[in-house]
This record gives sequence, C-alpha cells and structure tokens, in this order.
Amino acid sequence: DLHSFPTRRSSDLWIFQDIITTLNSDVSTIKHRSINEIKDILKKHLTLMIEYKGANIAVKEIRKHVAWYVHGLKNCTKFKLAIYKITDIDELINEIEVYFSQQIEG
Repeated sequence: DLHSFPTRRSSDLWIFQDIITTLNSDVSTIKHRSINEIKDILKKHLTLMIEYKGANIAVKEIRKHVAWYVHGLKNCTKFKLAIYKITDIDELINEIEVYFSQQIEG
C-alpha cells in the first residue's frame, strides 16, 4: 500500500527502486546505501555521460548531479564548491575519489 510508504526527500535518487521494493515486499526491506555504493553509482553515471556526451560536456553537466549524490554527507558543501570549479575530467575523478575516501575514513 503506497499510503504506508515513508515520506521521502526530493533528493532521493533511489526512490523508484525503493517503491518497487515496497510494492513487492515490505518497507522494512529498503536498504540504506553505503558510501562506496554512492561513489560507484556516481562514477558509473559520469562514465555514461562521458560516453554519451564526451568528456568536456560531461564534466560540466555532472556538477548539478553531484549535489544530489552527496546531499547530507559530511563536508558536502565544500566538495560541491570544489567540483563546480573543475574543468578537467581527470581532476574531477580524482576529486571524487578523494572526497569519498575521506567519507569512509572519517
């Protein structure tokens, strides 16, 4: 029953997966994503954007998506500000790796 589905933030990237899980079983089976899972999905998203649009456009367009991926994580504002200044794909990937490794460590 969708009326029992918990209230969700508009920034929840996995809402559709969670709706399917709820319809097929129980709200209690919805899992929270790990830092590594969020990083892997973000990197996959970036890879697909690079393949589809090329590196130059992907670097610019992924910026707005990064905000949704890191919403609620520690130091996300500082990370987003750094990402918005990056124009090189290798620098962007490095910044993502550094940020998420800090999330895991700290």
